Amino acid sequence: SGVYLADIVRNDRHLGPVSPDEVLEELRTFLAAAQGKTVLVVAHRLSTIVEAHEILVMDAGRIVEEGSARDVVLAPHHPYTIGLLRSRADGALAKGTRLKTIPGSPPDLANRPPGCPFAPRCFLAEARCRVEVPPSVAVQPGHRAACWRTDAAEAAFQEDRAAVMADLPSRRGRIDPAKLGG
Repeated sequence: SGVYLADIVRNDRHLGPVSPDEVLEELRTFLAAAQGKTVLVVAHRLSTIVEAHEILVMDAGRIVEEGSARDVVLAPHHPYTIGLLRSRADGALAKGTRLKTIPGSPPDLANRPPGCPFAPRCFLAEARCRVEVPPSVAVQPGHRAACWRTDAAEAAFQEDRAAVMADLPSRRGRIDPAKLGG
């Protein structure tokens, strides 16, 4: 499987299907040329953007977590962010091991349910989550999350952080937390 980048031109030709590593290399080249400029990269794979300075995680059209790449990847406080991080395998799974996925389907944005849109798929949801939309709160300076259970989410992630981090690819093997942006 590959990614089709219809709008990036290299050597006067459009790219066809490319691997995730080629996408990362293309992004690095582009970002190096854009020094001092703001660049917005929209991606569903958090592993694609871990070298960013800041990450905003959106679910159902709403920012649910934002902060430096380092804070969001190493200490996420929203269950959706944790789900995205847990669902990355990129060849690191042993044969026969099941990939962790985010259960259910995203909400119908035309008929939003009350409360947090992630609640029906959330492993930490409680009654309050299904009736009240959580506000975005500071979990530490420069790091915000919109969840009633930010502390429980962060604690749940820390329990299996080593396994999640081992599944995040980098250019040469695994991510070095010291090299995360932000």
